[in-house]
Amino acid sequence: MLLPRDPVWRWFLGTLISVPACLAVWWFYLRDPLLSALAWAVGAAAPLLWPETVLDLKMQGGQAWLISLVPTLTDPPRLFTPLPLPLNRAVAVFPLFWGFTLATPGRGLARRLLLGTVILLPVAFLMAVLTTQFHFSLFRTHVPALTLMPPSHFGMVLPDSPTAFYLWGVGRQLSVLVLPIVAPLLVWLGLHGDFIRNLLFARLTRRSVDAATRPAVTPPVLVAVDAMGQETVGQDASPDDSLEGSSSDDAVKEDSPSDSARQEDSQGEGSETESARQEDSEAGTAGRGISRSENVRSEIPGTGHAGEEYPPTGQSSREVPAP
Repeated sequence: MLLPRDPVWRWFLGTLISVPACLAVWWFYLRDPLLSALAWAVGAAAPLLWPETVLDLKMQGGQAWLISLVPTLTDPPRLFTPLPLPLNRAVAVFPLFWGFTLATPGRGLARRLLLGTVILLPVAFLMAVLTTQFHFSLFRTHVPALTLMPPSHFGMVLPDSPTAFYLWGVGRQLSVLVLPIVAPLLVWLGLHGDFIRNLLFARLTRRSVDAATRPAVTPPVLVAVDAMGQETVGQDASPDDSLEGSSSDDAVKEDSPSDSARQEDSQGEGSETESARQEDSEAGTAGRGISRSENVRSEIPGTGHAGEEYPPTGQSSREVPAP
C-alpha cells in the first residue's frame, strides 16, 4: 500500500497538480510568444525547404498563416495563397515537460528545466515542418484526407503521387498525435534516470525479490494417540486438520481418567492371564519331569518294574523257614 510519504506517491500527486498548472500558464501567457518564435523559425527555413513556393509565414490573431507563391485558378488569378497552419500541438510539448519535471524531486531544478527545453526545441521545429509539408501536399493534391478539407480553389501546380501524399499524411499524424505526448515523456525519462532506477524500478524489483525469497509455509504435523498408546504421525495436515486434532486432543485429555482406569483394568487382566499361563506351564514341566524320572528308574538294573528296589549288592537274601 502506498503511503503519503512515499516518493512515488508524492510524484504522482505532484504531476496531477503541476501539469494542469503549467498548461494553464502556457495557454494564457506563453502560447503566443512560443507560436511567434516557431513561425519565425519555420519562415526562416522555408526558402531552403520549399524554394520558390513559400513567401513568408506570419502570425495573425493567434493563428499561423503560410503565404504561398502558388497561383490559383481563379478569375482573376491570385499570385499569393494564404494557408492556415495549426501549430499549437508543436509548442504544447513544453508545458507537459515542465509539469513532469516540477513534480520530480531532485537537485538542479532550473538546470533540468533549461536542458529539457533546449532538447525539445528541434522536436517542435520538426513537428511544425511536417505539418506545413502536409498542408502543401493537401493544397496541391486537392483531396480530402485526415478529417481536413483542401482550400476551395485549386492551385496551378501538379498534384503529388498517392505514395508521397500518404507519407506526408503519416508525418502529419506523428506531429499531431504521437510526438506531443511521447517527446516530453522521453526527454523527462532521459533527464531523470536516477529517479526512475532508484525509486520506480527499485520498488518493483524489491517486491519481486521479496515474493521470490519468501519462505514456504510448512503444514503442521499432527500426532495422534490411539487407545493402545501408539503414536501416529500425520505429514499432510491442513490448518483445519490441526484444529480438529487439537480439539480431539482436548477431548482425549478430558476423558483421560476413564481411559486410564480402563487401561489399568486391561493391564490387571493381562497380568492375571500371564500368571495363570506361567503356572500351567510350570505344572506341565513338573509332570513331564516326574514321568521322565520314572521311565529312567524302570530302565536301570536293580530296580523293580513297580518302582521297588532289590536288595543292595553284597547282601544275600535268605529264606525264612516257615514255622
